[in-house]
Amino acid sequence: MDYWELRVFLHEREQELSAPFTQKELASLWSCTEKNVKRKLQLFQKQGSLSYLPGLGRGNSSSIKFHSELEEEILSALSSFIAAKKVEELVNMLQLPFPKTWLHPIADSIQALFGMQHSIHQKDILRSIFTRELTTLDPLDIAVTFESFLASQLGDTLLKYDAESDGIAAHTVHHWRAENNDTKFTLYLRKRILFHHGLEMTSKDVLFTLKRFQKSPSPYKWMLKDVKHVTAVSPYIIEIELGSPDPFFLRYLTEKTFIILPHDREFAENEWIASGPFRLKEYTESKLVLLANEAYFDKSPLLDGVEFWRMPRETARELTFDLDNGKEYKKRSTQQEIETGFRFIGLNMKGNKWMKNPDFRRALYHLMDAKKMWRDLEIKEKLIGASTYFYWLGHLLPVIQKSEEQLLYHLEKSGYNGEKLTLYSLPFQDSQEQAIWLITQAARHGIQFEHHLYELSDLYTQKLGLEADAALSGEVASSDPLLSFIGAFHNEALLFKQFIDEDHLAVIQQMIQRMKSVSLKEDQQKVMLEIETYIQEHCLYIYTHHPLKKRSFHPMIREIASGSYGYPDLCKLWISR
Repeated sequence: MDYWELRVFLHEREQELSAPFTQKELASLWSCTEKNVKRKLQLFQKQGSLSYLPGLGRGNSSSIKFHSELEEEILSALSSFIAAKKVEELVNMLQLPFPKTWLHPIADSIQALFGMQHSIHQKDILRSIFTRELTTLDPLDIAVTFESFLASQLGDTLLKYDAESDGIAAHTVHHWRAENNDTKFTLYLRKRILFHHGLEMTSKDVLFTLKRFQKSPSPYKWMLKDVKHVTAVSPYIIEIELGSPDPFFLRYLTEKTFIILPHDREFAENEWIASGPFRLKEYTESKLVLLANEAYFDKSPLLDGVEFWRMPRETARELTFDLDNGKEYKKRSTQQEIETGFRFIGLNMKGNKWMKNPDFRRALYHLMDAKKMWRDLEIKEKLIGASTYFYWLGHLLPVIQKSEEQLLYHLEKSGYNGEKLTLYSLPFQDSQEQAIWLITQAARHGIQFEHHLYELSDLYTQKLGLEADAALSGEVASSDPLLSFIGAFHNEALLFKQFIDEDHLAVIQQMIQRMKSVSLKEDQQKVMLEIETYIQEHCLYIYTHHPLKKRSFHPMIREIASGSYGYPDLCKLWISR
């Protein structure tokens, strides 16, 4: 890739295919010595790729003359990769910062390498993309939706959440018993469940997994805080004793955090040995390959494997990835649904004095008018305004109407006088546009925000808590909405726990305890609405909208069932030919 890095690096300064440079610049670009720079350039010249004219004297600029335009060379190289089906080389080149509009002439050919692939061995492989660096795949820490989805394909929990009954169902455990007012639980493991490396799952592995969790600083540590003893009674029986009753405890064990890992291996993200329907074949910065687990104890996947390749966001925007090698079909299956989650503005009440000020927070509430933002940014997606965590609860809670008059009233009452504040957003295009819009609206009223970016990996650090006064973020529920709601106010990796002050959190957590003590769904919902009312009255964070997800699927895809976090269930997916 050295040659291509050179071409792209010098492209902006090229004139009639010639570009000046210094040895020091290229040494920095290639992370090598200036002596090696000369060797590389002489090799490229010998290969006929360029003409190299060394500068006279130490430190003076040298120059290179290329033999053809960069766009022409890139399209030629990409076409050769496509013809040879060299996906890795193709993807690596697509990482380079050249104008992705150049890809239009070969877009169909690139797309043909993705989607459904049929091998000569009659294997069905689904090839997909992702557009950012992954955070972590360790079950102890996962707090991002795509990574959570991947973990659920690789590993198994003891129990599963059943949406139809809004309760728990057997999985690697076939039966269980709760005793002593929900302080003692006995779990009975299935026999003959094999890990990816061939070892049978036993109570020793369950014990190892729970002990590993208890020793870690996991953001989910609140789930096991009441556990006093975990005992392997026999190879297939586990007893768990709590210090105080928790009727939700077995529900915690359905979370991907408690995927059972083998006791004989230290967990490694690039190996990921568990017992799930897929096993990890390869994990690098640019790709992640899953193969069907043919020894899976439950229903085996119908696909033979799935490949995820990393693409730059701008490349993904220029290309649309289809199934069946890019063939076009007039009829497509389209699914459109409101995401079980929301977007919001987090207000750092633990850090900035103005965010601790209730009147200033209320002023920001009236400033953030999602309808106006949609109009100004000309967003085509239908606006589903948010006032609660779940869209289906919104109509049950009276909404405080946005008002310029109220904005000015609360802003003056707060005493704010133009002090600088920081607003953080993710580097995604829509998030940045919304942040800039908000900063512009705020400036009209004398509120001074500076825009900064953060990465999803920053959620695992103290960066936002220490630096951000406000942040644009989002929350997506798992397949168990109620547990996701509860976790939002306990999970250390989420902005609710990082930003809301301890006094308000204590009130919310007391209400959550009351919600956990009632069994009827209607009663749980009543308490949830009390919590939402409290959040609104104190303006602890600002809801903006519920994303509307639209996904198009090729007509040959069958069983398009949403799994956890809104992603398709890969186990059920299959392709008709």
